[in-house]
Amino acid sequence: SVLLYLAGPKVETIFATLSDTGEENDFDKAIEKLTEYFAPKKNILYERHIFRQVSQRSDETIDQFCTRLRHRASTCEFDNVEDEIKTQIVENCRSSRLRRKAFRDDPKLDDWIKYARALEISDHHAEEMEKQHRQEAVYQNTRRDFPPRDIKGKQAQTCYNCGGTYPHQGRPCPAAGKTCHNCSKTGHFARVCKSEQKPISRKPRMPQDQYKSKANKLNALNQYRQQQPLSTEPTVQGEPEVSDSDSNEDIFAVSRAKKVKQPPMTKLKINGVKVEFLIDTRASVNILTRKDYEFLCTNSKDQISLRKTKTRIYAFGSSEPVELKGKFEVLVDSKRRVAAATFYVTKGTQGTTSILECETSTNLRLITMNVNSVSKVSD
Repeated sequence: SVLLYLAGPKVETIFATLSDTGEENDFDKAIEKLTEYFAPKKNILYERHIFRQVSQRSDETIDQFCTRLRHRASTCEFDNVEDEIKTQIVENCRSSRLRRKAFRDDPKLDDWIKYARALEISDHHAEEMEKQHRQEAVYQNTRRDFPPRDIKGKQAQTCYNCGGTYPHQGRPCPAAGKTCHNCSKTGHFARVCKSEQKPISRKPRMPQDQYKSKANKLNALNQYRQQQPLSTEPTVQGEPEVSDSDSNEDIFAVSRAKKVKQPPMTKLKINGVKVEFLIDTRASVNILTRKDYEFLCTNSKDQISLRKTKTRIYAFGSSEPVELKGKFEVLVDSKRRVAAATFYVTKGTQGTTSILECETSTNLRLITMNVNSVSKVSD
């Protein structure tokens, strides 16, 4: 009676219409019936739909993700909440290593969460160490900009970075920002390099004429490449777009040169996964087929960050550009050397072989080049 009096006459009227309200002084029964009347009706199917949409955020730890899933699962009336949460984590977590762990061992949810915490801690520590190493490398490269002094404090007469006379009479050192052709480090020339001397093979350079328009530049590029005696498998050529409407985009054309009996193929490691490439010495972009990209994402130890691109690539004899899924930057390992490279991923089924362009092949020491010949370095 006190409950209904405090609730007001409207609630008292509603309570009088309810069935099975218990005895007159049954407080718990009255609360139960009023809650049942006023509480919103739950739609289990909708609640489970919302639960399936939950995924791990980029700034969210595995514990925070699991807590959100438990909160959502409380309204879904699952028969086995632990299995449902585990399934949702497998499908929507950000760590591929954690996902492979579930497929391989099928651990319990608590053991799996402990393993995920250990992964997050180890990744954080590794990132801190790599950050420190990068800072030390930058410091070592910056030191080359300042020539050493002799014991008496007098400056040396020869620059240790470019080999010319020091000081440079108010102008910057010619070697500043340049790459050494011997050790591939920046800030000095090969003639003064302290590393072990290696044979230098340089790529043919394009004429550095001043072009009046982008159309003239593209025509000059095609004439230049027709004069080159190189013969390979599919080639990729690229120059800035000549269209006035899309002047900020790039345009690339995929053409085909003379067929060879044994095209130069190689296997490279990307994030620990071996991928086979065709070495194309006329290519100016790296192309990764959709099949190789999906294989890489499935087996990669690190997540691949694919970004959208406005670059256009045209297949041989086609006026329509190849659909691109996007592009990404990654470190590539050829056993001889590690180098950074950009890969464009095809969206459709065009092409069965991924292509490695000329500059990346040279940086990885897979080929050596001169003006009249190209040779593949034997494995």
